[in-house]
Amino acid sequence: MDFEKMDAALAAAEEYTKTDEFKHVVKTMLMTKLEIERFMPANADDPRYVIVSGHLLIEKLFEEFVRSNLKRPEMIDGKEINYRQLVAFAQAMQAEDVVMPWMYKAMKILALLRDLYAHNLTPDNGEKQINKFITLVNQNRTCEKVAIEGEYEELASAIVNLCLLLSGLLKRS
Repeated sequence: MDFEKMDAALAAAEEYTKTDEFKHVVKTMLMTKLEIERFMPANADDPRYVIVSGHLLIEKLFEEFVRSNLKRPEMIDGKEINYRQLVAFAQAMQAEDVVMPWMYKAMKILALLRDLYAHNLTPDNGEKQINKFITLVNQNRTCEKVAIEGEYEELASAIVNLCLLLSGLLKRS
């Protein structure tokens, strides 16, 4: 993966950061970048691995996003809330101008893809859903594409974009 531009921007931002809130934003994005580098394949040739790894990253970031928007996040500690319930809960508690509706739709498609590829050796409708996810994210892309090589580079790049978007939306406390 080519993170050179992102590295340079984050380093410059860190050097010139004046406020604690912005320092936290930079730190969160750096941590997200490190997790992406660690868990996303450098070569995106296996859609199953890209989808399952990407979904796990999104799920973790989304849980942090929801927790960052709760007054008492400890009240959900230890509760068995599945990903789809968490997405519905977050949609219900957010004003529409805070989070883009397309983001929730993209997250639901990614969850469907994860289920398709985790539970089927040859998933029906997989390529169609992959293309639907990529198109939705690309139409709403919030940052430059991260260069990833491989047959499923567009899919991996769309997942990385969603990770970075969620990272940027985390409330700073």
